[in-house]
Amino acid sequence: MELIHLAPEDQHHYMNFYRNIYHSYPKKKEDMGDFLEKILKGKSPLNQRLDYKPVLIYENQQPIMGAVLARCQGLPDYLQISFFEAVEKNREAFLMILQEALNLGKKWGCKTLTGGLNLHVNYGLGFLHEDTGEVGFGMNYNPVFYNELFQEEGFSKRDLVTYKLNLKDYHLPLRKQTRMRLDNRYIIEKARWKDIKSTVKTYTALNNRCFQDHLYYYPRVMEEDYELFKPFSWLLRDENLLFVYRRGADGKKATEDPVGFMLWYPDYNELIPDGGSITVKTLWDLKIRKKPISTMKIVEMGIVPKERNRGAIIALFQELERCVRGNYQYLESSWVLGNNEPSKGFGIRWADGEGKGYAVYERKIHSEEATTL
Repeated sequence: MELIHLAPEDQHHYMNFYRNIYHSYPKKKEDMGDFLEKILKGKSPLNQRLDYKPVLIYENQQPIMGAVLARCQGLPDYLQISFFEAVEKNREAFLMILQEALNLGKKWGCKTLTGGLNLHVNYGLGFLHEDTGEVGFGMNYNPVFYNELFQEEGFSKRDLVTYKLNLKDYHLPLRKQTRMRLDNRYIIEKARWKDIKSTVKTYTALNNRCFQDHLYYYPRVMEEDYELFKPFSWLLRDENLLFVYRRGADGKKATEDPVGFMLWYPDYNELIPDGGSITVKTLWDLKIRKKPISTMKIVEMGIVPKERNRGAIIALFQELERCVRGNYQYLESSWVLGNNEPSKGFGIRWADGEGKGYAVYERKIHSEEATTL
């Protein structure tokens, strides 16, 4: 068994391994491969503030495990074992990657190793830690043993929870007077994907204001989020990204800066064949054939700190209700950190219960470990 550091001219081997790993898991859809390929080719805007080293473990001349060991300038204390993949649960192979991560982390001045974080939370967070045949668009999918490899080597676990709601006959339990107060206090505007750069600029600035204290978050630049949205923007409708503004005394927006947002979209995976990715056929099925999608997903939502607990998030849900009523059977949320009591409480009050579970892993780097385990 051998650990190989992939030189720039050999990094396509990692992409081959990454894309081949799920042949036996046909429910996995190809959603982050293009982004990872840009990273490995040095063509992503994120490369300007990223150090990384892809490694593969070979046994009998075949790759069996790999990771992109990375340190982002926005999270300099973390050495990320990112884009981790394995064909089987193999402790010996994992220990080789772990040792390399510890040594590199010490060299780069990092304090903590992570598993389940892929460069930035906007690219997904957490390993799926339960067997399920359901794979939602934009959510990670992996064999359960990935979790076991990290837990069994002393990584602490941070739980991430999702929520699910049956939308049949569902209405927000709000009184008429409450709805009127929300309409009088806030203005909701839909995104304009025809002007995608302006829309993404607003989204990025708002993300940076909303999540400045969020675990693993670090400020983004517009070009990074543009790269994220551009590949599937032709599937999005303007209503899939909602901005909320304070209403001024004159009935118009108090300022041009929104105080919150909600990003949601249909679960496009229902239109993507097993093992496939978004193609022109996906657009055809969605826009022309209008094939029904049963589930819609709340991917992300945030409110700037000074506007929290004033009703802005309820105003967004009220607008969401107007957009989705009668169009979908189920609502799924994205992950919420298990210790985020306000968000968990909101999910418990409004949803039927918890959905799929995810986890991210951490382990402190100690100087004596960086030489040998």
